[in-house]
Amino acid sequence: MAKVNFFLKEPNSKQPTLIYLRFIFNGQVLKFSTGEKILPKQWNSDNQRAVKNYTGFSPLNDLLNSMSETVLASYRNRLSVKKEVTPEFLKNELLISLSKSTSTPKGFFTVLEEYISIKQGKLTSNYLKKVTTLKNHLKEFERSKKFKLSFSKIDLNFYDSFTSYLMNDRNQLNNTIGTNISVFKTFLIWATGRGHNSNMKFKDKEFKAAKQEGDIIYLTEPELMRIFELDLSGNQRLSNVRDSFCFSCFTGLRFSDVAKIRQENVIEDEIHLITTKTKSSVRIPLNDFAKDILTRNDFKIPVISNQKTNAYLKELGQLAEISEPVLITKFRGSEGIEKREPKFNFLSSHTGRRTFVTLSLEKGMRAETVMEITGHKSYKMFKKYIKITDRIKKIEMNKVWSREPMLKVVG
Repeated sequence: MAKVNFFLKEPNSKQPTLIYLRFIFNGQVLKFSTGEKILPKQWNSDNQRAVKNYTGFSPLNDLLNSMSETVLASYRNRLSVKKEVTPEFLKNELLISLSKSTSTPKGFFTVLEEYISIKQGKLTSNYLKKVTTLKNHLKEFERSKKFKLSFSKIDLNFYDSFTSYLMNDRNQLNNTIGTNISVFKTFLIWATGRGHNSNMKFKDKEFKAAKQEGDIIYLTEPELMRIFELDLSGNQRLSNVRDSFCFSCFTGLRFSDVAKIRQENVIEDEIHLITTKTKSSVRIPLNDFAKDILTRNDFKIPVISNQKTNAYLKELGQLAEISEPVLITKFRGSEGIEKREPKFNFLSSHTGRRTFVTLSLEKGMRAETVMEITGHKSYKMFKKYIKITDRIKKIEMNKVWSREPMLKVVG
């Protein structure tokens, strides 16, 4: 059986050495230099590819895979038409293939558009919106700063210029800038893996998606129950929003997942669901409050757009007198920007999930159990949702340092 192999010219070298392709067929041998070099310690001789900790391993391995496919396809096609196959013929086919792949590299924005197109239906609409927003910012940055963007120009100088532009020209806060950089790096990893980019400077530790921990807005139990028990019999619009929001507060589900709930998702008083964002499976026991909401909505909770939900939640919060003054501090660079408003003005669909986590911990549910319900795999990600309230601190302190248990141990 004809098979392509790759090997190093000098496998014991301490310096980068050439990678060769070898193809043995019909008693003949094709030996072809790929033009690529690598340190032997970064080469896996068993699978004949670069190891994963080699910078740029993905585009290199993609190139080797492509060359292997070219040789085999050319060999089989030649045999199918009963023509002679020679090393010279296969070498020429490789050269033509390499010339096509290197002569017309795709431009940066062409690849970015390709990424958005390919990811349609694979990523959430919210994330795709972030990618599109990033694209618009990059195009405006290129125009206003007269900076012709290409993969080769993405380095720390670009990073400094682009983040400065987002802060000073687009008036963005630190966390929003961090989101843009995070999305940008995800795209660059994808582009590198497909051979569009070989510039690895974006992996520098200073090329970072810096974010600062934000203020956590959640409802106290009395506030939640005031919204839950509001008489909205004359207002179906607010009643629907109240039910979808409170269901999130009582289950920890994201806004996008509440919209997916149907009768078939409820099995023996548990919600069984594949989450939209992480595609992970969760099983959530239904408490009495969540059951009430499901029952009165015939197991199909009405959900409208996120934008309208957030607007109506502020109206709901005001009706329920969730009006405690709240101070939110955000940062633009080193500048702290404070905003003090009634709490209802800060309510959003995401407040539901945060409320569930905080109140569950207050009531004594173990963090591991809460994480199982919310679908968090790491405590680092889960910690962002936690608001360690004074009540939680008192409960935990008295649980550990109560005088009575200590006396029982001594006795």
